[in-house]
Amino acid sequence: IPDVINTASALVSLSRFELAQKLLRSVPKDRMSVRDTFELAMLEFIIANRLDDRPLMARCYDTMQQCLMTDHIPAHRALSAASSAVVWHMKVQFLSETTYRWFEALGQKLALDPDKVDAGALSSWYRGIAMVPAAKGDRSGTRDYMLAAYAHAEEAIDLRPTCYELNLRKTYFESTLKEHMYVTRDYDAAQDVAAALLELDPIWSASHGEVAECHGAFTKFEAAATSFETAARLGPPYFAHHLF
Repeated sequence: IPDVINTASALVSLSRFELAQKLLRSVPKDRMSVRDTFELAMLEFIIANRLDDRPLMARCYDTMQQCLMTDHIPAHRALSAASSAVVWHMKVQFLSETTYRWFEALGQKLALDPDKVDAGALSSWYRGIAMVPAAKGDRSGTRDYMLAAYAHAEEAIDLRPTCYELNLRKTYFESTLKEHMYVTRDYDAAQDVAAALLELDPIWSASHGEVAECHGAFTKFEAAATSFETAARLGPPYFAHHLF
């Protein structure tokens, strides 16, 4: 069963969502452990999210919640589920208020005991929960959470500098761009972050697209067009979006 889930996860990373769904349907539900059930629900949530199937997204979280009420799910995976719940509920309101509050409280509880959760999961949590004060225009609350996200990202990189951990630094810069676009409205600060983001990987087209969106948010349309053209020239991912 873990091999099937891992294969489906690889297919999702290549945007082969329908094929991944077909593969997951072959998993014998009566032979699944609690951990298997949780991981399958998490993966089905990611697919439902990409396909904008909000009812399925909610059902996946109902399943994960049931699994999390046992003692079979490691703390870092529980925190990942809580992080995704906060981020995507803030974006598309797919959970009931009661379920959302349950996952938010779970994340806050796990974050209070960092010795039990790895630094990477903590970084993702703080980056996600920062959206809560950001939605209220709370600059200091947003920055406090973002600084915690950055500190834990750097801690994770110091411990294990693989691509996965380095990606935490990239996502921190991406989220900080959004912070300046929608909370501080500070274009100069945003440009400093944009430069740091592009320096991480100058040929990653998605980063140029992020920078283009930032220029556009400040009505710097010529700069936005230039960055989108660079992103399109560099190719996938999101080539058609950047070109459009």
